[in-house]
Order: sequence, then structure tokens, then C-alpha cells
Amino acid sequence: MPATASPVARPGPVVSVVRIPLASRPISAMDRGQGGASAPLCSRDPESVCMVEVPSPSLSAARVLSRRLMLGAAGAAGLLAVVAPRAPARAAAPDPAAATALIESYQAALLDVMQRADALGIRGRAEALDGPVRATFDFQRMARAAAGRAWRDAPDSDRAAMVDAFADYSVAVHADRFDGFGGERFVIDGTAPGPAGTLLVHTRIARPDDEAVPLSYVVAEGPEGPQVVDVLLKGSISEVALRRSEWAAIGSREGLSGLVTALSKLTARMLQAS
Repeated sequence: MPATASPVARPGPVVSVVRIPLASRPISAMDRGQGGASAPLCSRDPESVCMVEVPSPSLSAARVLSRRLMLGAAGAAGLLAVVAPRAPARAAAPDPAAATALIESYQAALLDVMQRADALGIRGRAEALDGPVRATFDFQRMARAAAGRAWRDAPDSDRAAMVDAFADYSVAVHADRFDGFGGERFVIDGTAPGPAGTLLVHTRIARPDDEAVPLSYVVAEGPEGPQVVDVLLKGSISEVALRRSEWAAIGSREGLSGLVTALSKLTARMLQAS
């Protein structure tokens, strides 16, 4: 990201310089143009996810934001889903203060890296963000949900490799997208109960010369405290559901190990791009 707020020319639509967490070039592009199948609505796996169809936002808005969302809205035209982790019936939602502190710490790390982006370079940004990103997101849960059927059919060794690859990929995406500073601010607008024992932390990215970008973090209580299990744009566009849809073709054809290989290659390319 340049140091100013001017648009950046990239393949596809012209977008504003601000980058939003978990944005990525769609991995389906590695799949020789084969689009991913739409994600199923509700899995019978009690540890999986339940997806609910929601109305699509305007195509123009989706196109502008599609290449900027962690994990974001690439391929947002068509069926979109809101993903909420299924949790045991008696699971307690995270404490709002603890969940808010988690997001504040994460966003402070993002802002620090944005302000030092040029000096750090992409590898330096990845190194600086590695700890905060891994501490914020529950990659075990997100990888399982995003991989879909490929996860259910895979051995434990491939599952562990998928979690590691997904985390590495997400760190690289952050480093790729948070590449400059143009006066942006992260604002937390409060919390609200989420589905299945989760808590929504509503935030926005305030930009000096453009409208704010709303993001909601779906936070679940885990063994080590609250962690993010999904990110929603405008309260409805699910990062995990989009990844699941994009990656379905690779997982179906090559299994989880093939998806791990594809993610690892994409991660390496991102970190070598600058």
C-alpha cells in the first residue's frame, strides 16, 4: 500500500489503498478456472459449521471490496453465506470485554505495521504480524470449516498440515494487504450476541477520504480464551464460507493434501512478490 490514499492499479478492478484482513487472490485461479461448488447449508458434523443463505450486496460494492477482504469477498457475486461455528448447547459466549480487548490488540498490531510498511517490506510485515494473527484467529476451527468435505475424509496428519498451511497463508495475506498507511483508523462499535454461543465484535475502518468499511469479528470461547472464528463484511459476507466455496474443487479432486500444496505455493508466491 502506498503511503497516500490514492488508488492502486492492480489486475482486475481498481481499489482503494486500504486493505482489509484476510484478503486474498482467489485460490480458484490456481485451479485453471474451475470454480468451487457452492457450500452446503448445514453439515451434520457437530464440530463443523452451519451456513445460512443471505441476500447478496450490490455487485458494484462486492467488486470494489472483493480483493481487499482476511480472510475477504473475492468471488462475492453469487451465493453468499454467513458462517457461524456450531457449539455445544451450553457453551458460554466470550466475555465482551475480553473479546473487545482481543480485537483491539490485533488492530493495534495492524496499524503499527501499516505505519512501518515500507521499511519492513513484505517479509518484515509477515514476521511482525505472525504472532498477533495466530493469537487472534482459531485456525484449527477455520481450516476445518473452510476445507469442508476434504477435511472429513483426511487423516490427522493432513489435517494438521492444513491448519499450519492455512495459518501461514493468512499471515502472508495480511502482510501482502497491509502494505501502507493513509490515515486509516480502526474503530470498535460494540458487541452483540452471535449464533451458537459466539459474540460479534462490530468494527469499522475509518478512512479520511472515503466511507468507512464495516467488519464484524465472530468470536468464540476456546480452551485458551476468546479467538476469532470468522470475519463478516457488512454483517453478512463470511470469509470462511467464501474460502470453502473457492477451495471446494481442489479439495474434491486432490483431497486435503492437494489443498495444502496449493495454499503453500500461493503463500510462497505472495511473500516473494515484493
